[in-house]
Amino acid sequence: MTNSNKESSAWHEHEQKQIRAWLRLSYADRLRWLDQSKAFVAKATAAARARSSGSPQRDEYIGRIRF
Repeated sequence: MTNSNKESSAWHEHEQKQIRAWLRLSYADRLRWLDQSKAFVAKATAAARARSSGSPQRDEYIGRIRF
């Protein structure tokens, strides 16, 4: 097995573990995760806006993002 195949196999194995872990979660756990992810993105976006100079192009782009 070449090094590339080993890396590919490791990534595939990791992906399968992630999928199995996700499927073990209940529907409520998945919704909680989604809500927490949306809150994280909103906080990160607000922090980025606070740090930036507020260029019109950036504000226009961020304004199109749907949460």
